[in-house]
Amino acid sequence: MRSVHLRTLLHISILTKYCVLSVPLSNQLQIPFLATRAIYEIRERPSRMYSWTALITAQILVEVPWNILGSTLYFLIWYWTSRFTTKRAGYAYLGIGVLLPIYYTTIAQAIASMAVNAEVAAILFGFLFSFVLILYVVSVPHVPNTFDDQLPLVMV
Repeated sequence: MRSVHLRTLLHISILTKYCVLSVPLSNQLQIPFLATRAIYEIRERPSRMYSWTALITAQILVEVPWNILGSTLYFLIWYWTSRFTTKRAGYAYLGIGVLLPIYYTTIAQAIASMAVNAEVAAILFGFLFSFVLILYVVSVPHVPNTFDDQLPLVMV
């Protein structure tokens, strides 16, 4: 029973370390997105030079590499200082260093494209992203035992 409790705490701490950082980062990328959207709506849409799909694709392709770079730096500092073994470092990097930045970047830009201004986009993103955290905490006991062999190293 104690192993389940420690595993639950470990999963929640991993999630909160990254998801708490992703909310302010998403709020920062929504402001340039909204400025670019305003330029698109005023100048580019009436002239029909390029479509909305091209704008969204360009915005995502510009933001994702920078977010992956930042997540990589944070991952390199965080993973081994938490005393995790290198056996699962690749899988952890794929999830935390690559997929999570893609996830919160696309969700933040989708919410910013629906919002009127940056303040509304920030409030909506914080509200909707809280559901991600809540659903993750509810599903933690059903997560596979990925860090069981590393628990003694983390708790030292």
